[in-house]
Amino acid sequence: MTAERHVILYLPGTMRAFFDQSIDLVAHHLANALSIKGSNQYRADGLAETLVIKPGIELKRRRLSGTADNTQTIDILEYDYTPRLAATLNDNGVLSQVLQFLWLALRMTPTVGRLICLHLPAGHTQLKPVHRLFVAFIYAASVLALVSIGSLAFSLIKGGLGTIQKQLLECVVCRLHLPGFMLGELPQLSPNFADTVIILAVLGAVFTFVISLVPVRWPQKFLGIGREYFGVTRYLLAREKEAAITAEIGEVIKFMQAQYPKAQYNLLAFSMGAVVAANHLFPRQADPAPSTPPWRHVIIMGFPYIIITAAFRRYFKERQMPRMKFEWHNIFLTDDILGSRLKSHLPEMFAASSGRLNLSIDEQSVEAQAKKNEGVIKRHMAYWGDDSVGPSGAFHVCAEMLLR
Repeated sequence: MTAERHVILYLPGTMRAFFDQSIDLVAHHLANALSIKGSNQYRADGLAETLVIKPGIELKRRRLSGTADNTQTIDILEYDYTPRLAATLNDNGVLSQVLQFLWLALRMTPTVGRLICLHLPAGHTQLKPVHRLFVAFIYAASVLALVSIGSLAFSLIKGGLGTIQKQLLECVVCRLHLPGFMLGELPQLSPNFADTVIILAVLGAVFTFVISLVPVRWPQKFLGIGREYFGVTRYLLAREKEAAITAEIGEVIKFMQAQYPKAQYNLLAFSMGAVVAANHLFPRQADPAPSTPPWRHVIIMGFPYIIITAAFRRYFKERQMPRMKFEWHNIFLTDDILGSRLKSHLPEMFAASSGRLNLSIDEQSVEAQAKKNEGVIKRHMAYWGDDSVGPSGAFHVCAEMLLR
């Protein structure tokens, strides 16, 4: 590694409430890997600091310093785009959020069907029957929970519901054999409608009761993940927030170039962060070309290209070739269903670009830093874990790239 300062822009994945993808853990893994692979010993200095580069745009920064040669420093800058995705629902009331979740879930039914029936390309980790059942169960349970909780919330709202509120009241009074004077003059309901409303409301009450029994932090985490993935789905389905996030990355790059004018720029992205990075690096033909720094290395881990392409077929089509060359590295676990091999898919990504395909990618499989035979989500999050056992295979590869 040269004495020039290296800067890494880190784009994490989603589900951070359950899986540690913090800049602190990344810094420790990378420092340990660099110390093993290189001649200098590195340490992660201090704690992460927060930088406000513009109103509403924050970065976290962590510095790695060489103990033998303190001129060899690496600054890691983390840009967390997930609050922007989660904000898709923040301006709406609870009932409105439930209804939007439900509508999106119903709209995604054909997409979920395609994923359940998906046959992945040769060489890619295949979906097992248990994975397909997992997807179907999670989808069905989510829809049922949304309908049930929505029915309960709807029945508990007082005032302004007119006839529907009276119908719900009639259902309760009739089923509980309460005095008829409580009903007043109410329209007659069909038994089927009454039974359906009561069943759904009772299910909603059961869901709510079960949620109330678990520790407080868990419902908050699940609600956060729900909002986050609503935003992710809208980001992929309708490109919602895509332009705003890409513009913020542009502001981050301007900050990097002003703060580190002579540094080597590197980009590290994991999972959904790799999708965000792809939208920055390879805009669609109809979009303006990005103003990017001369990236030295672009390192992506667990890029869910195949799964996203199966669900949203044209999402990665008609991309522009990057104007500046960089070393592109794709790291994946051999048994990660979401992490994709990309080399064979480059022609379809850039088919609409004029001229010869002059972009290459170096692909490397690594060992997971976790036990095998875990669920789909846990396996996808196994690229790194507790740094007390040493740096993960993924960060050994990152260290090798930086030391070239």
